[in-house]
Amino acid sequence: MRSALERVDAQAANDDLGVGVSQLGGEVVNLRVADRGTYSFELGENLEVEDVRGCGREDATLDIETDRGTVHEIAESDAPGREIGRAYRRDDLHVEGVGTVDAVKWTVLNRAADAVDWTRSRAVAGRPVQRSDWPPFR
Repeated sequence: MRSALERVDAQAANDDLGVGVSQLGGEVVNLRVADRGTYSFELGENLEVEDVRGCGREDATLDIETDRGTVHEIAESDAPGREIGRAYRRDDLHVEGVGTVDAVKWTVLNRAADAVDWTRSRAVAGRPVQRSDWPPFR
C-alpha cells in the first residue's frame, strides 16, 4: 500500500483534480480497503502524501472506503489524480468527513457531485432538467 500511495503522490501533482478531490488538501485520511485493512496518511495542501501508516488514526478528519481494484486502478494510472476523481464520481470511493465540520463539508460535496452527475446524464439524454425531477425533490 505504501508504494501505491507513493506512486500516486509522485504522479498526481500535475493532474487536474476537480473540485471534490481538490478539497482533500490538509486532511488526515483513514483509508479502508476491502479485504486489506485500514491505512492512514496525511495530505499536504498540495495533496502530497505524508506520514503513511499501516493502521487507522484517531485524529483522522476523513474516512475513505474502497476496494483493492480501485486502489490498483489509481496506482497504475498515468494520471492518478484524474483517476481518483473518476473513482469518486463512479462511487468507487466512499468519502465521509469525521467530526461535525468535515461531515457537513463532505455531505455537501457529495450531494453537489450527485447533482452535477444527474444534470449531465439528463443533458446527454437530451431531456430538460427540471428541479422537480431531481431525486432529493421527489
